[in-house]
Amino acid sequence: MRARFLLLGAVLLAVLVTGGCQTVTFDVWRAKVGEDTADIFRGKDRGYFGYRKIIQDYTVKAPNTRRYQYTQPQHVANYQVRRAVRGLGGTEWTRAEAIAVSVDRLLYVLRHDPTPSVRVEAVSQLGRIAERLKVDAVDPYPLSPLADEAIRQAATDLFELQQRIDGGERIAQSIVVKSLEQFREAYPTRFQTAMAMTRALASKPILLVPPGPVLDASTALTPTLCRRAISIALSQVACGSVLHAKVRADEAYQVRLRAFEVLTALRDPVARDVTAAAIGDPIYPNEQEGAVRSAALVYLGVVGGAIAFDTAVLLLDNDYVSQRMHAHAALLAMTGERLPADAEAWRRWKRENPDWFKAAR
Repeated sequence: MRARFLLLGAVLLAVLVTGGCQTVTFDVWRAKVGEDTADIFRGKDRGYFGYRKIIQDYTVKAPNTRRYQYTQPQHVANYQVRRAVRGLGGTEWTRAEAIAVSVDRLLYVLRHDPTPSVRVEAVSQLGRIAERLKVDAVDPYPLSPLADEAIRQAATDLFELQQRIDGGERIAQSIVVKSLEQFREAYPTRFQTAMAMTRALASKPILLVPPGPVLDASTALTPTLCRRAISIALSQVACGSVLHAKVRADEAYQVRLRAFEVLTALRDPVARDVTAAAIGDPIYPNEQEGAVRSAALVYLGVVGGAIAFDTAVLLLDNDYVSQRMHAHAALLAMTGERLPADAEAWRRWKRENPDWFKAAR
């Protein structure tokens, strides 16, 4: 009996000690992260500010680098950032311009966070938002470098208006509307420009206004503009840029893979040309990761088009069985035909049906 009591006492003591250690560990974590930040990371819309605090507390950004780098063990920060990112994607919007706030924050995470798993989550949440935006995709996209300058100028104008409003100056609403509508025809060609567009849409002259022409204009324009920004960001994360040689794809294949999956789900053709360029060379492909190339072929099969057809036919002669299979599946999906996986047979079919892609899309 005495031995049983001693054993029971030892078990209780172990439980108390373990619980105490867990409490101390949690208290230390709260002290490091900050209780206010811990409260922010509960899936609320304020998660962006918590993310910025985590970045400031746990990372450093060297000059001329794109991403922050962690300076301490990062698992706690990563977990909290992922929670914040999921919260941004699930924000319940009461006003259209709140979309721009969430998209702006997610693009910031996608651009700067050093951890691939966090960037993957940001891609997923951007896709989640884009699926809610009922906007007709434009095909083909007017990707002109001149649009970048128009967006930069419009964003600059809005931020200058913000400074004047902060200084107490009364600004006519028509001036804000005019600056906002400069975005209407401009499609961003760079991730950086897409970020400028969404940040301007989330600025004070747009958000902090009573009902009126500014609110009406932003409500009408913001869904389309945010969808454009998401599309170009995912495209460049997946495979870089055709127009800008220095704009490279994300270095983590997991992020590129998820970006292609989201673009496929959105059926957005924005990345069609650059995807074909990235995977179209069977000897020296820019995209070396097999899983990403397969996902890119699935994407091309969904969006279709002449360049997608030619790329898929080219990859029917690829050395890898999985990529030949995905190339064949893409051809079947975009044409509705049932030819064998023979490149010459598909080329002959194309010669016999020169206008097939016009009827297919």
